[in-house]
Amino acid sequence: KISYEADRYVALQSELAEVQRAKERVEEKLRSEFDAERQKLQEAQQKMQANHQKELEAMRSQLKFNLEHFHETLDTTETTCETQMEQVRVSGLVKLKSQESLVTQLRKEQDSLLRGLDLMEKEKEKISKEQNDAQGKIESLGNKVEELKRTVNGLRVERKERDSTLAEKEKKISE
Repeated sequence: KISYEADRYVALQSELAEVQRAKERVEEKLRSEFDAERQKLQEAQQKMQANHQKELEAMRSQLKFNLEHFHETLDTTETTCETQMEQVRVSGLVKLKSQESLVTQLRKEQDSLLRGLDLMEKEKEKISKEQNDAQGKIESLGNKVEELKRTVNGLRVERKERDSTLAEKEKKISE
């Protein structure tokens, strides 16, 4: 029985050695896979950094171009504004001269209007006298209007009474 146990012990020892070798092979395989994956990740990170650097350089180049274009546009706009300001100034001078001649013309017209105003005041006095005469007639017509208003109000009251009477009769008929 000891020899059986000794054989079994040797077999277990050899099996243990085999398991340890398998374990070492698996560990070595895992280390190599881990190292390969780490290498791939490092390469991918370096590529991403290179791409980001290229994008950054492209953005810097675009920014530089945009700034140059902005300054060119600004210079062009400034020149255009100065030209427009000069045109406005010249136009203003022309309008000023036109307004001065217009003022002279308006003064002449004002004198004519003042003479016409004197004539109109005389005419107004004449019309005022005629209005006083017409005022008497207006007062008599005003009295007639008051009398007619009273008549109209009376007729309205009478009409309301008739409408209410009619409504009552229609109500009775419908019942």
